[in-house]
Amino acid sequence: MGCDIHAHVEIKAEIKGVKKWVYYEEINIPRNYLLFGEMARVRGESNILNIKKRKRLPEDVTDTTLFHFERWGEDAHSPNWLSRSELNKIGKNEDFTLFWGIFAEYREMTTEEGVLDFRLVFWFDN
Repeated sequence: MGCDIHAHVEIKAEIKGVKKWVYYEEINIPRNYLLFGEMARVRGESNILNIKKRKRLPEDVTDTTLFHFERWGEDAHSPNWLSRSELNKIGKNEDFTLFWGIFAEYREMTTEEGVLDFRLVFWFDN
């Protein structure tokens, strides 16, 4: 049985003077156990880049991401999230170049007015 990732992008934006995380979209990340090991110590326990293993969703996760997570019930495991700086670490490693290309749109988006940051919130099922 394989392990799949469920990944959601959240954007930190300033809306009417208030800074908050807002749901942006779900993205498809192909199955890659080396990457999964790096992101959350699942299916490989990799620690090349020393990404922090949190074992939880962010405290301020958006309602939409939380809805998607809770739909998986007991099948969802190893929830975690990566900051932009952690995604930068992964992107600089040649083993994960393809993965980093997925985030080009979000990196560019943070140069737009009102968009302050982005993060990847994810969990696995198998």
